[in-house]
Amino acid sequence: MIQDSRFKIQEEMQSASERLSLFLNPKSKLLNLQCKTRALPGFTLIEMIVAVALFMFVMLIAVGSLVALVGADRKAQSIAAVADNLRFAIDDMSRTVRTGTEYNCDGGTARGITNDCSTGGSQIAVINQYDDEKKVVFRFSTDSQCKAVDASFQSGCLMRSTDGGANFLPITSPEIEIDPTASWFYVRGSSVGDTEQPNLVMTLQATVTRGVSTRTHLHLQTSVTQRAYDN
Repeated sequence: MIQDSRFKIQEEMQSASERLSLFLNPKSKLLNLQCKTRALPGFTLIEMIVAVALFMFVMLIAVGSLVALVGADRKAQSIAAVADNLRFAIDDMSRTVRTGTEYNCDGGTARGITNDCSTGGSQIAVINQYDDEKKVVFRFSTDSQCKAVDASFQSGCLMRSTDGGANFLPITSPEIEIDPTASWFYVRGSSVGDTEQPNLVMTLQATVTRGVSTRTHLHLQTSVTQRAYDN
């Protein structure tokens, strides 16, 4: 009992001493709170720098992918534009040649004359089924009417004449730059009465220009056979 009383007296004295110390020096509690606050977990400056560097690296990859995607989309638009225009031009030429007669490759535009060109020619003339007075003529040319988008590039185009070769107009757009030195017409079986039906093979090399930096190279080929039976 005596020891318990002594222990309680010591506790009371210690508690009174702490209260008195806090009353006499109130800053000590504030210092303890500040120490506890500083001990809270957080990000250091080095951790922040590393996080920002990783973010910038990821953004750089994302922006690079976006630029590549935009470039691919522009190239796809260029291919679509040339496909639409060339499809129209080639379909128009193929329809005229298929339904025409008297194939003449690099042999003039006179009536009643046919000519094969197994080594390739730059011009083909046929009789139009709707107007047999004058031949329809197609040719690859670098005429001044073939205006290129890029002025530094010598452009060629596919041209058509409906008055026997007197006047020509381009049927391909300025975005399509045809190379006349690598585009040819090949004709065989044009003579009347031979054992072979008249046939035309056209090969074409072109470059599509959209803007300054987007250029697409194309290599095309089509074959047309005369529809009317060659007696």
